[in-house]
Amino acid sequence: MFQKIIQDKYLSALDSALLDERFAAFSAVFASPEKQNHIRNSKEEQYQEGFLRDLFCSVLGYTINPEPDFNLITEKRNESAAETRSRELRAELAATDAAIDAAIDARVSALYGI
Repeated sequence: MFQKIIQDKYLSALDSALLDERFAAFSAVFASPEKQNHIRNSKEEQYQEGFLRDLFCSVLGYTINPEPDFNLITEKRNESAAETRSRELRAELAATDAAIDAAIDARVSALYGI
């Protein structure tokens, strides 16, 4: 993917002690088969905030909001999309209720001639 000379240049500039320290932190968090299984079986939304804390805070040294001097924030919710979906669901529910009412009225009319 990269030319070998460029790759070697950047790899040689890495602080090997810091790299070893971060890899040890990464291994402490993610090497457990139990943890890996839990991550695999979780939905994205369930582990999203935990992933930020595990990888970016515990391993890479970021600070998540609301801690002082934070340099990482969680995903901001798209309010308009949530509101739109809520409105769509309410409309579907109203239509379903109307269809049920019409079916009940038709059945009552058929049974009792009303």
